[in-house]
Amino acid sequence: MSNTIINAWFTLNKDVYVSFNSSIKIILYNTINGNSFITSNAVHIKLIKEVYNPVNLGVVDLGLYDIADDSIYDFIDEITKLNIGIIIEKKSENKPMNFLPILCLQNDIEKLQQSNQEYLIGDNISQYLHSINLIISNKCSHNCTGCDIYYKQIPSCSKLSDVSFMPLHIIKDIVIKSSYLQVKRINILGGNIIFHPAWNDLLDFLQEYDFSYHLWFNLNQINDPYYLLSLPFNKEINISMPFENNTLLEMIELVNTKKDFTFNFLIEDLSHLELINNISNNYEINSTISPIYNKQNLQFFEENVFLEESDILSEVIEMRKIFCNQKLNSNFFGSLYFLPNGEVKANMNCPTIGYFQNQSIVELIYNELVNNTTWRRIRDGEKCQECIYRFLCPPTSNYEIVLKKENLCNLFNS
Repeated sequence: MSNTIINAWFTLNKDVYVSFNSSIKIILYNTINGNSFITSNAVHIKLIKEVYNPVNLGVVDLGLYDIADDSIYDFIDEITKLNIGIIIEKKSENKPMNFLPILCLQNDIEKLQQSNQEYLIGDNISQYLHSINLIISNKCSHNCTGCDIYYKQIPSCSKLSDVSFMPLHIIKDIVIKSSYLQVKRINILGGNIIFHPAWNDLLDFLQEYDFSYHLWFNLNQINDPYYLLSLPFNKEINISMPFENNTLLEMIELVNTKKDFTFNFLIEDLSHLELINNISNNYEINSTISPIYNKQNLQFFEENVFLEESDILSEVIEMRKIFCNQKLNSNFFGSLYFLPNGEVKANMNCPTIGYFQNQSIVELIYNELVNNTTWRRIRDGEKCQECIYRFLCPPTSNYEIVLKKENLCNLFNS
């Protein structure tokens, strides 16, 4: 084995991502088959860094390295079997090249800001917006326990503050202008959205424009399920615990198999899952399950939501996704919230980025790209910066914001 290695070139598979975030450990990850190898051996790390040294053009001559640690042979043998490393027999002195994948964006926002070229950020930014959330009112006759916490974690109704409505002409203006952009989805949220004074006129108007509309309700708000059946758009029904079981089952039986209804179960502990599983097994419904942090159930999150190493590596992570995680947040990117008072936010947990009455949608997109309240929020906290899984992990979510924790994992919490 040693003679073979000495008389060979060494490189990495072009589909391999290497995380150098930690100063003492690296992970080599194959983005096609999910194979990975972690090492803290200084000699291993030095070899891999030499592969990435620009002067080596992605390939090193193993015969030129005085490698005293015999484990290097086992290391190369192991990662070669995992389709991570590649040994190329040296048939001549002509050095091969291997252009390894390295993220390099021509219009990287940070680079443009550092070079005082922010004006270039505006090129084609209208294509970034793919969904808008219209909070058309905050009036509701119910006083749900989680009214002040649900909307900070998932799309949900909320009274927010004093009763107000988004004027119909403002809603029309937003929808019409969105039709010239790349927007595909429009969420309609409240309060109880049916309480909007121009509700019927709004429904008529929305049908004039071809978006994927999603109307959001809480189960407690629904007095007449038959009325929801008559609505022409997708209906999203949030079901918070506890709830009237008979009411839910009656509604599910009524809309069973209808594809424009989705039942979103909000759970705060594991005891809720048995009932939800029974419902999902007995009815053909679209459903989702979302954990909710209520300030009293941190243990539930630690045991059931926080990630373990095995969770991070449980599915193959594409190179495109890893590169995406280095520059933007796919949980938040491309979405804006329009509030009844004119405020616009990129996330309901974050500061206002502008006012629709005073700025165009493109200007609002620009504000978010530059100020980065949430769209480009990556894992750059103190703990995550030193973690080899930093960009293999899912991007930060509303849960990190609400829990005021940079990482929802059990890798560092001890």
